[in-house]
Amino acid sequence: NVHIQISDTLNLFGDSLNYDGNTRIAKIWSNVRLIDNETTLTSDTLSYDRTTEVANYLYWGKIVNDKNVLVSKHGYYHTQTKDFYFQNKVILINPDYVMHSDTMMYNTVSRITYFYGPSTIKGKEDSIYCENGWYNTLTDVSRFRKNGWIYHLDQVLTADSMYYERTNGYGQAFMHAMLIDTVQKMTLTGNYGEIRRKKGFAFMTDSAVIQLRDKKDTLFMHSDTIYATFDTNQNIKNVRCFYKVKFFRHDLQGVCDSMSYHGIDSTMYLYHNPVMWSAKNQLTSDSIKLTMLNSQIDSMVLYNSAFIISKDDTNKYNQGKGRDMVGFFKNNELFKIK
Repeated sequence: NVHIQISDTLNLFGDSLNYDGNTRIAKIWSNVRLIDNETTLTSDTLSYDRTTEVANYLYWGKIVNDKNVLVSKHGYYHTQTKDFYFQNKVILINPDYVMHSDTMMYNTVSRITYFYGPSTIKGKEDSIYCENGWYNTLTDVSRFRKNGWIYHLDQVLTADSMYYERTNGYGQAFMHAMLIDTVQKMTLTGNYGEIRRKKGFAFMTDSAVIQLRDKKDTLFMHSDTIYATFDTNQNIKNVRCFYKVKFFRHDLQGVCDSMSYHGIDSTMYLYHNPVMWSAKNQLTSDSIKLTMLNSQIDSMVLYNSAFIISKDDTNKYNQGKGRDMVGFFKNNELFKIK
């Protein structure tokens, strides 16, 4: 029944105590409890330094603070700043998620968790990995500064630095940002991006690129800004690229002012005087529609002032012009024009 009343709010309990008056260090063991307002620390052994006002345990401790339960092998508690420092096999259990970390700091007043090593946060629909950052357990707002990854259903978001509001699905990504859709086999990259899951869209800008992967090749598209909208399963449904669009794959290249891609029927629309190159063919028109089938180009339609030019074996050029043109592809190569 050992009891040390350190202050009006801070009390230390245990079965046995050894106190050194010269060092002002109290060592207490067996059924140890440190209670500070709404925070309770339990451990088998605990040391408390009255000079620094720091308590520490060296072999497993458990902290209960409101809805959060923290367990670690080593820990330090600064009673003045209300900061817990944890090391080695740190676990934070919340009704909505579970955190695992190598090194962590937790403030019992602000309820903010700081990560200083490899850490994971696993919830029902999403999970997070980072190596440096913080997470507010009250507001579910977080910031990740090193090697942050956010996994939500079939999507992955990563960047050098990220800000994320877990409750409403709003996030910002800074520098080397990347949004991956594993179902649609699409990847958006850029140096700044935002995602708004409840509103169903995301965008990338500053060196924005989208990659559409198929069985044999990848179509790369670049523009000033790329917008993506999601379906009810949070998979990318439509993509829109605005201003100075360029796209490339080994058998198809082109430029235009803006472009849209519709995932339902796998069609691409190129707007404002697009130019396309397919093998030896150059095609231009007011706008162009491309249809994909089984991850390959199936056909295309050129609307208004369609024009095609191709170089033949005699170093001369075949040219064809019409109001509308329809082109057909085999193995991603243009073989017939109507």
